[in-house]
Amino acid sequence: MFDVQQGEKIIWEGDIGAVTDRRVIYVLERRLLKLIPLSKSVESIPLRHVTSVKMDSTRNTAMGILLIALGIITLIVGIGLIPLVAGIVMLIGENFVAINTTGGDKRKVRAKKEAGSQFVAAINSAIFGQ
Repeated sequence: MFDVQQGEKIIWEGDIGAVTDRRVIYVLERRLLKLIPLSKSVESIPLRHVTSVKMDSTRNTAMGILLIALGIITLIVGIGLIPLVAGIVMLIGENFVAINTTGGDKRKVRAKKEAGSQFVAAINSAIFGQ
């Protein structure tokens, strides 16, 4: 599925990315309002540049409630569906894998809970040999 260089050994591979003995390969999704997919690109980071990796989630409760209230109020006018849906999405949140690098960059890779946990475990295994 993912292109690897000659002599590179795949440790783990899934829909969100792959881990080899030399680098981490991941699919970066760009979305509009966390709903509408804009583009996908495949990027990679050498393992020696990865400093930490963790599974995390984000949820914006206050903004979600505000948008839902605004959506309900403006539903009568007919434009309330947009803020209503955006508010629900913000309340639900999303899971992602956070990959920190030596340059201080933090890459967020969208992932389902199970696949993300496996991705994190594979990266930690490749880095620390656990």
